[in-house]
Amino acid sequence: MNHLFEQGSTGCEERETAVIAYFQGTRSEKAILENFERYVQGLPAEKTPAVSVGIRRIPHEDWGRDWQQYFRPIRVTDRIVVKPPWAEWTAASDDVIIDIMPRMAFGTGTHESTQLCLKLMHSMEKSRVLDVGSGSGILAIAAARLGAAQVTALEIDVNALPNTHENCLLNGVASRIQIIGGGLDALVPGLYDRIFANINRNVLLGMLPGLAFRLNQRGRIILSGFLGTDEPVMTKAVGDAGLAVCRVERLNEWSALSVGLIRDIRGKRNEP
Repeated sequence: MNHLFEQGSTGCEERETAVIAYFQGTRSEKAILENFERYVQGLPAEKTPAVSVGIRRIPHEDWGRDWQQYFRPIRVTDRIVVKPPWAEWTAASDDVIIDIMPRMAFGTGTHESTQLCLKLMHSMEKSRVLDVGSGSGILAIAAARLGAAQVTALEIDVNALPNTHENCLLNGVASRIQIIGGGLDALVPGLYDRIFANINRNVLLGMLPGLAFRLNQRGRIILSGFLGTDEPVMTKAVGDAGLAVCRVERLNEWSALSVGLIRDIRGKRNEP
């Protein structure tokens, strides 16, 4: 699925006999098919799957309803439960229940990369948190519910921002989360104790130096959205950015890294 994300997929869904990738309607169907065919042809013969590929256009308003058929409550950690707002859940005394309305934004808690980030979400009390590529806002909301002092949800896709705001309201944390449209350059000066970036390998590789520059000396960056086979590439890029891997988590074919600063890379430069 990493290839599909690299080609611009806004979300992938694994079913028993198929992988369904969603693309915005502005993408060329011909280009998507040709790129995928080249990718499959470039695989080693013994690893080349027998696949059939098709494209179906889904009306914008039907996308959320499509997801609702498969979105059920899921316990991600000992404390965190993610569910759609229409589903009932009998909560334990220390459960943190997060309601997510599935729309066009990525992040319902069902994807492994999101679950890995939630599993690595520790010690949020009094932390200043940045969620880069926040999508539905699920990680920002979880951080706020777990006691973060200040949370910023950063998302470059303006179409996702209404869903981010909607989910913050659903969970009663809208007043504690600042939602910003844009990239890292849209942030005001400041450093963060925890940075979550659940995007994809290529985007992460490009923004790692910028993420490191925003991190407190004793802070952690949680990187996810890449396959386990990409761990060597990610680990090298982490080192090149002045960071070190502190912890690795894996779930099925997906990986996540918790990384911290080896040294103060800011030196005598002003704070960003």
